[in-house]
Amino acid sequence: MNVVKYLNFEEYSDDSGSEPDVDLENQYYNAKALKAEKQFDSALSAFQNVLELEAEKGEWGFKALKQMVKITFATNRFDDMLAYYRQLLTYIKSAVTKNYSEKSINSILDYISTSKQMDLLQMFYETTLEALKVLSATCFFFLILLLMAKNVPVF
Repeated sequence: MNVVKYLNFEEYSDDSGSEPDVDLENQYYNAKALKAEKQFDSALSAFQNVLELEAEKGEWGFKALKQMVKITFATNRFDDMLAYYRQLLTYIKSAVTKNYSEKSINSILDYISTSKQMDLLQMFYETTLEALKVLSATCFFFLILLLMAKNVPVF
């Protein structure tokens, strides 16, 4: 059997320039480095660039939005934080796996649960529940309800 005839060397050619996913990945990690250096405004701009570079909603945009939510929480920009979170929730329908999205949402809700602003927490939980209704994610929906009951007092 001639192995060479089954190889497609065009797949490994460097003629096409940089791969889009590699550019997205590099931009994401550059932004994350800026975040680690506490250059929050520059990091937000760099993460926004990830969203703009991404042709379709995908994993890198989802990851960028997670970081943007965390940065805006840390810098007390709560309106921006909620806007980024709402945008992130649009990715859970098809851009990332159900398991990954649930884990990420749990992580974000856990992260912001340290806030003493009950109205903000309630808005986050309600926003999450609305997004999950559309997905018919019953088990996760009830988990979020339990977290909300635990973290947002009724009175």
